[in-house]
Parts: sequence; structure tokens; C-alpha cells
Amino acid sequence: MSDTSRSASRNQWRNTDTGYSWCRVTMVLWLLLVTPTVVAQDLITERAVFEDTDAALNFQQVQTKTFTPFSDILSRGYGRSALWIRLRIQPESGEEYMPVILRVRPGYLDEVRLYDPQYQSMGTQVTGDSMPIAGDDYRSLNINLVIPQGDRTRDVWLRIVSSSTRLFEVQALNHRDVLQQDRVQEIPYGIFLAAIGVLALWGAVHWIMRPDRLMLLFTVKEAVALLFMLGYLGYARLLWPSAVTFIQAGQYTDGLLPIYSSVGCLFDYYVLRSFRAHPKGLRVLRGLAILFLVEYGLIGSGHPQQAFMLNGIGLLMVVSLTVLLAISTPDSSKLAPEERPPLSRRSLILLYTLIFLGFMASLLPLFGLTKASFLVFDGFLFHGLVSGLAMLVLMMRRGRENERRLSAAEAAREFAERRAEAEQRQRQDQAQFLTMLTHELKTPLAVVRMVLGSRAPTDQMKYEAERSIIDMHNIIQRCMQVEQLADPVDPDRLHACCIVDELTDLIHSFSQSSRIRLLTVDLPTVVTDTMLLRMIVANLIDNACKYGPEASPVTLRVTPKLSNNQTWICLRVENRPGKTGWPDPSQLFKKFYRSPRAQQYTGSGLGLFLSTQLAQQLGGQLRYRPTDTEIGFDLWIPA
Repeated sequence: MSDTSRSASRNQWRNTDTGYSWCRVTMVLWLLLVTPTVVAQDLITERAVFEDTDAALNFQQVQTKTFTPFSDILSRGYGRSALWIRLRIQPESGEEYMPVILRVRPGYLDEVRLYDPQYQSMGTQVTGDSMPIAGDDYRSLNINLVIPQGDRTRDVWLRIVSSSTRLFEVQALNHRDVLQQDRVQEIPYGIFLAAIGVLALWGAVHWIMRPDRLMLLFTVKEAVALLFMLGYLGYARLLWPSAVTFIQAGQYTDGLLPIYSSVGCLFDYYVLRSFRAHPKGLRVLRGLAILFLVEYGLIGSGHPQQAFMLNGIGLLMVVSLTVLLAISTPDSSKLAPEERPPLSRRSLILLYTLIFLGFMASLLPLFGLTKASFLVFDGFLFHGLVSGLAMLVLMMRRGRENERRLSAAEAAREFAERRAEAEQRQRQDQAQFLTMLTHELKTPLAVVRMVLGSRAPTDQMKYEAERSIIDMHNIIQRCMQVEQLADPVDPDRLHACCIVDELTDLIHSFSQSSRIRLLTVDLPTVVTDTMLLRMIVANLIDNACKYGPEASPVTLRVTPKLSNNQTWICLRVENRPGKTGWPDPSQLFKKFYRSPRAQQYTGSGLGLFLSTQLAQQLGGQLRYRPTDTEIGFDLWIPA
């Protein structure tokens, strides 16, 4: 297998492992959440139920009805009827004076009324989440009724009415066991609520740092989930202030259910849309998010049972539809790298499948369609925990991907800005070049035109015309040289040479060679590009002759130098200042720069700019080093 294939395999395994890691963590937390660690002795030996469809029978009338036995958890779905539960209590021997607590789960049942004929409690002891917890003799996250244990087996009855689903479990435990059971229940519930709170806080912090619609929805979803679960798990009723009487804990929980369902549905809509799920299915999912808000109208009009039934049907449709939409997403390998989502299609399908299974464990028994198991009360917690942790991973990976894309976009923007600036500079250079070219060629062209128009040109006129043609040639030559600056030095043009011979030959090519003095000492042989070297020195000598006083000497001094354990050759060109005065050191080597006083001479403003660039190509440097009396330029090249 090639290195590329092995690397691709490792990346695929790493992505798969990341996709499954949150599943393993969630399953461990879920097992800790729902696995009972304490086995308590339930004093109920028989359970039976009778459904009063009109909710109109009294206790005496119910005694003549036939009760149907059931075990453990009873599930009768949604309905307006009252359920009468007959419980046969078998007391512990020797414990007849110890109270027994009827522990009813879940804690969101509206009303639970006790009938205990032996101890004259005939419907007067009543509790439920529609009533303040202050009237309960024993308070916990569940609904509790305290009865005497007695000294013999007896039957007690419960009348249960609820606007939500009629699904519940009843246990009869002694005080010691119920305390232990409640503590075992509170620990995982507390951990669950803390996890949801941390997720909401994490989302809020990241949204503040980098606002994003999906991150905002994630934060709102987790915050609403935390508020709803406080009511669903019984904390709201347990901690409800006694001074607040205009609304009870049950109404608080009922009011949060539609918006909790709607926000969760809307969040799934935007997540699946980012994965390019089927558009028609997404429209249905968005419609379901709006449908949940219709429940407020039903609750406000006095039809809470229809509202909660509609909510259950909507949730059943949502969790089924999200799995289908996850399956409809395209394979990320078929998308362009910048369009790939932060989670693989396989991981997305697995995520929504686990959410579906966890939800079904609680949702189907709500309708009485399947037998309820111990998962029924905590299946919604599984949904919240799985979706929260999985979406946390999704948000983190999405955040990293967004950071990567933002960095790439920022780099692209900076590159585009640099390119635009370069193009702007190029346009400015071109405009400046055309202005310079027009200005500098105007005078020599006028001279040539004058000489050509003269019937009897003198020798001086011919000399001026020839000089003008040379000036125009030099300007054009300088422009051509600037265009070639980007070309690297050809290694074939590097060869050993004698600096003195090259400079002597160069000086003889100048018309004013008599003004130029060459001062040298013994020099080593230099390996360089002689053409570039001659171009630099020619520019320096030409400027010295042009801008120095007429007939004044121009000195070319060549000496060896030692710097940083390397031998250099320093070529220094000196001349006295002429009519143009001293140059500006800060502008001297800039392209097209010419001193205001130098405008009387023909030039391109490219000589020194070109020379310093060519010096760098030779591995050297051109410096401006004036003295008190002379203008001087030092060219350093490696020996």
C-alpha cells in the first residue's frame, strides 16, 4: 500500500473514530442514568386498574366494577377518563407502626387521590403537579402519598387524572427505602441537568465570540431543554416558591413543552439543511416546527389533552423524518472540499438513528402502543443527552471547519488585496512611465525635428541631434532593463573576470572618458555577471558625468573589503555636486524619481532604481555614501 493510501486510511479511521466516540460516551452516561443500583422491597403484591371513561363514578360505585390486573408500569395513552388503581399492600412483619410511602412516577400527573377505607382516608389526601407541594407529607421529585403500614394485608385505591399521557408506576416503600431510591434518582438527574447547563453555557459563550445562527439555535435549544427538564423531572414542583400562586409547576412545564419541541425541530431543520438533506422533507420539518406552536391555542382554549396528543404525534413524525432526511444527505466524498459538512454522512445517520431509538422507547408507550419498560421515564433524557453531546461535537467540528474556511477566506482576501495593490501600483507606474516618457522624449525629439527642418545644419546642430538620439536610446534601454529585472541571473553568464580590465574597457566607451579616473589596487579574480556589472557602473558614471559640474573629474575607486569573514569588492563612484545639487537620500532609489533641478536634463528616473535591483541580483548592494564635498555611491559585490 502506498503512503498516500495509508494516510487516507488513517484519516478515514480517525474520522470514523471521532464520529463514534460521542456515541460510546453517551451510552456509558445513559447506562449510569437508567441502571438501578438499589433494589428496594416493594410492599405491593397486586395491582389492578379500572378505567372510568366519564370520570364521574365515586368510590362506592367503583367497588362494584371489575378491575384488570397489571404489573409494574401502566400505559393507557391519552384520554379524559379517570383511572382507578387498586393496590394490595403486604406490610413488613413487626413494622406496622412504620409509615409507607406510595411513590408515583412520573411527577407530571395532574391529580392523584387516595382512598384508604381502613384508615378513613377517603379521597381527602390528594396530590399532583397541579397542586402545591406544601400539602405533601413527604416531598421529592416524584408524587408521594404517605399511608400507615398497618398490621395486615389491605387494599388501597388511587384515582388518577391527567391531561397528559396516563403512563405511570406505583411503588409502596418504607421510609428508609424511599429515601435511598430518591437519592439514587437525584444523582444522575442532577448530572444530566448540569450537562445540559454546561452545553447551553458553552453555546452562549461561543455565540458571543462568533455570532452564528446555528450556534444561537443550539444555545436556545439547550437553555429551553434545561428549563423544561426542571419541570419534567420534578425539580420545578419541589423548588416552586409558595408565594407564587398564579401559576403552578405543572402549568410551567406544560407551557414549555410546545416551545421546547418547536426549537428542537427548528434546530434539526437547520442542521440537516447544512448537510443538504432533501428539500421537500426539510419543508415538512419546518412546518412541524410551526405546528408545535399551535398547541398553545389548544391549551388556551381548554383542550390540553389534545395539545399534548398533538405534541406526541408531532414528535413521532419529527424523529422518524430526521432519520429519513439524514439518509437523504449526499455523500461528502462527492462534494467539493469547501462544501463538505463537518460530520460524515454515516455519523449523521447513526446520530439520528440513536435519537430515534431512544425517543421510541418513551414515545410509543405514551400512546399505549407498546408495553412500557424502565426506559419509558428516562428515554427523553437519552434523547436530550445524545442530541446535546452529539450536537456539541458537531458544533465543535463545525466551528473548527468555519475557522479553517475563515482563515482560507482571509488569506484569499489578503492575497486579492495584495494583488489589487500590485495592479494599482502597476497602473500608477504605467501612468507615471507614460508621463515620464512623453516628457523626456519631447525635448530630444524637438531637437531632431529642428535639425531635420534646417536647410543647412551646422556641426553643432548635428552633434545635438546625435546626442538627442543617444538620450532617447538610453531611455528606451533603461525601460527594457526594468522589464527584465524579474528574470533570474543565468548561471551560464557567471564567469571569472578581471575587474580592472572590465572597467577600463567600459570607461573607454564613454565620450567623456577623459573625465573618469580609475583608482585600483591588487584585486582578486571575481566570478560575476559582467554584463550586469557594466550596466550598474555605466549608470553611476553616466549620472556623475551628467549631473556633476562640466569638465569636473569623476573618480572610480575599486578596493577589496572584508566583512563577516567574506571578501567583497567595493566600487565607489564619486563626483562633485553640480547645478542639480545634492540628491534626496530618502527618494534616491525610487522608481521614476528625479530631483526637481534635474528636469533640465534628459533622463528616465530609472537609473538608480535599476542599478540597486541589479546589484541585488549579483548578490551585492548599492549604497549612497556622500562625503562633505562629494556625492558617492558604493557598489559591493562578492569576490
